[in-house]
Amino acid sequence: MNSLLNISECCRACLRAECSLSSTNTTDTDNIKLGEKLNSCVSEICWLKEDFTQLICSTCVDKLRIAYDFRILCLQSDNTLQQYLSQQKVTTTVQTYADVTNYELATNVISLQANSISPDKALDQQSD
Repeated sequence: MNSLLNISECCRACLRAECSLSSTNTTDTDNIKLGEKLNSCVSEICWLKEDFTQLICSTCVDKLRIAYDFRILCLQSDNTLQQYLSQQKVTTTVQTYADVTNYELATNVISLQANSISPDKALDQQSD
């Protein structure tokens, strides 16, 4: 029976024993608990089960930090992208020359020409 794993003294993530272990309640360097990072990165596992160890090895802590940072990067990038796309939708609702049909453009040019004063008309008006 000595070959059984002593689950109270092994890493909760990788099950390694006889290594440097920290509690999942430990606050990490960015003031977030390791257990919260575990829940955030691997939410499919219930990390706080009372029957299971609440320890994590230093190797897994390093991997967890990388995974958590990657998760945060992806979420921030997605948020930035969503903001950018929503701004693009607002700017594309403004009518541009590309949106104007040839008929509308011709009509606007004709109305501008009808309202403009040509140099010849201005001279004719002065001589009256």
